[in-house]
Amino acid sequence: MLGIGVLFAAAGYLIPMVQGVLANPDALSSSILALVYPFSLGVSVGSISHGFTSSGAETAALGATAGYLLISVVISRWSMGSVASFPERSSNAAGAGRAHDTSVALRRPVAAYVVKDLRAASANLPSAFLFALPAFETLVVLLTRAFLPTLGASTLLVAMTLGGMVSLILPLVLISSEGNGFDFAKTMPLRIRTIAFSKGLIATAVFLPAVAVVYVEGLLKPLTSPFTALIPVASILAVAAASLLEVRLFLGFAPGGRATFVLQEFARMAAGAGVVLLPAAIYAATYISTFNHALATGAMFAVASAELVGVAEYVRRS
Repeated sequence: MLGIGVLFAAAGYLIPMVQGVLANPDALSSSILALVYPFSLGVSVGSISHGFTSSGAETAALGATAGYLLISVVISRWSMGSVASFPERSSNAAGAGRAHDTSVALRRPVAAYVVKDLRAASANLPSAFLFALPAFETLVVLLTRAFLPTLGASTLLVAMTLGGMVSLILPLVLISSEGNGFDFAKTMPLRIRTIAFSKGLIATAVFLPAVAVVYVEGLLKPLTSPFTALIPVASILAVAAASLLEVRLFLGFAPGGRATFVLQEFARMAAGAGVVLLPAAIYAATYISTFNHALATGAMFAVASAELVGVAEYVRRS
């Protein structure tokens, strides 16, 4: 429900942001946005309808649209060929001989469960979309700040907190997407910590593209302080701790009625949100009292590291 609410509310703040970015067609941010579908198609149609002006955004949009059309043709031909070859494959399978290669690739429990989660989530469209959601929202925030001369600590805290809060939806979605498979998993000789660490690892990995986008922006413009470049790293620790805690709380609550489930869901989300928000709040409080970015960053790192170590120990004892 939280993810649906974010998507429905997106139009209220994304459309003005996109309009502001495209207002200057020769800016680098406009050219980058024009490469992304469906903005590329919209800019291309607009340039053809109102006259081509050879701006950077229009040129990028036309090139991207041509590339997307070529990719769609290739994928369509491959799809038609695959559908046409199904009867032939079925006939060959019916007359197939005995398999000679029976080798099995063994993995450690956490790595194997990560592979299983990725395969299960890739077959579920909402789960696959949430993989890209943190990076997408951080990219949108990056584009809206393209005209700012510097990258401040408050901007980094807001961007990282936003990406981290969205990433917290993923662990619960991964558990929900398993369906009856989760009941089978509980009957296997797997520890709760194996399930928790695998899903927490995926949620943390999904958050990394958002951090990479912020660092790309840091290369293009100066920071208010060199120490603010460490804020995204501390945010990674906080997101990892929050993801582990959410999964562990999900596995620890006993099933109940609908009202009990809603309360438990709220408790899990609130706990994860608190873990993400606490390091950012510590940074803000320390900087307001000392006006020192080094002390504020150190305090944020200390709190985020303590959260991750404490939650990891709590999950490890499960």
